Amino acid sequence: ADVETIDSLFTDGITTLVGQGVSIIATAVAMIVVSPLLSLVSLVVLPPLVVASRWLQVRVRDAERATRVAVGTLNTQLSDTVGGAETIRVFHREEAFVVRFRGALLRTLIAQESSVRYNSFFTPVTALLSSSAIALLLFVGARGAFGSAGVDLGTLVAFVLLFQGFFAPIVALGDQWNTVQAALAGAERVFEVLNLPAESLPQTPRTKSGAGLVIDKVSFTYDSSEPVLHGVSLVVRPGERVAIVGRTGSGKSTLLALAVGSYEPDTGSVRLDGRHPRDFDETERRRSVGVVAQSVQLFSGTLRDNVTLGDATLTDEAVTRTLALVGLEEWVSGLPQGLDTELEGSGGGAGLTLSSGQRQLVALARALVGEPHVLLLDEATAAIDAHSDAAFRTALSRTVWSTRCAVVMVAHRISSARDADRVVVMEAGRVVEEGAPDELVSAGGRFSALVALDEVHWSWEDQFSDEISPYTDGDNREAR
Repeated sequence: ADVETIDSLFTDGITTLVGQGVSIIATAVAMIVVSPLLSLVSLVVLPPLVVASRWLQVRVRDAERATRVAVGTLNTQLSDTVGGAETIRVFHREEAFVVRFRGALLRTLIAQESSVRYNSFFTPVTALLSSSAIALLLFVGARGAFGSAGVDLGTLVAFVLLFQGFFAPIVALGDQWNTVQAALAGAERVFEVLNLPAESLPQTPRTKSGAGLVIDKVSFTYDSSEPVLHGVSLVVRPGERVAIVGRTGSGKSTLLALAVGSYEPDTGSVRLDGRHPRDFDETERRRSVGVVAQSVQLFSGTLRDNVTLGDATLTDEAVTRTLALVGLEEWVSGLPQGLDTELEGSGGGAGLTLSSGQRQLVALARALVGEPHVLLLDEATAAIDAHSDAAFRTALSRTVWSTRCAVVMVAHRISSARDADRVVVMEAGRVVEEGAPDELVSAGGRFSALVALDEVHWSWEDQFSDEISPYTDGDNREAR
């Protein structure tokens, strides 16, 4: 929207400014040529015009500045919200972000209305001054006051017409304010998001069974295509870390999506703490399941806002404790405003820029601050360097030891899988191996081959070609 406004200014505004400026100068010269005396008399309107213009200029400039800031904030929040829709949905913070966006929209409307109100004064003020000057000239001329100075009726009429022509381009210059409104054109698309129907979740009494995550004989199909999961079963107990490895399209991320309740299995069942994921209300879902994805969405705002995602029930003490748990205590203590330090959002904007490792640790803190019973990591370390990966794994180990939550991680690095209590190897939507990492390495199966490939820096994907897969059914669909 800002670019469009600037483009409009240079394509239309500059042309209008130059054209109307030339017209004002030419008309003023013509007025002086026709009658220097009448030109001098007409100057009586200039002081009030200058005073009124200066008064309006200051207020319109301030209102315009506030409008641009408000529109910039609105666009940043819109970009953050749309880009982070999956993160917001998983954490079920839709209502908090709707309230946040409505606040930004209201501030934009208030700033826009203030600017339009001040700008709307310019045209009637110039019209009033012009009409007053013309009335004065006609009144004095009708009484014959200019006769002794050689101003006849024809000269007076010609001067009045020129005087009207002098004010017309001044009014036209004031009308250029309308180009500012183009900056808000993009806001219309927001209503498509606000008008989406809210998801209705059943309300059931909360129970805490400590059962962790139980996936029982789950099968799943995308859009009537070939199944991407075939009778998968998995039990993750509290305090246990389970790593899921396998080629792209083997169903790893789909399994996590079923665990969080994003999809319903065709057959089988998923239970979190003994309950179906969709039986949790929004607050319970937030508290019971934490999710860290490979791509971290940060929002323009404070560090506190990025950890709590607008959840007012989370105290600063809980946020600080969680940041310390993931190993960010020293980093936070060195920030200029601590939890109030502004961060740069994924959609841009001003604020502190974080490294990929810091972003992942903030995402881990976001997932843990609600003290979840189950933590899901979907290739959370795939996009960070080895040093950041080591820091993340250390923070994860500390987390499991401290919170006793059940952890399921889709592992991209063999180091993450080796840290797990159990490893599940998936291929073509089936579990082909399961057991402790050292046991699987000793068994000489699929996971052992992955470890060997990793030691010589080969890609995991090469190990899972269709030719060597006993489960391949020809469908290589990416099951994410």
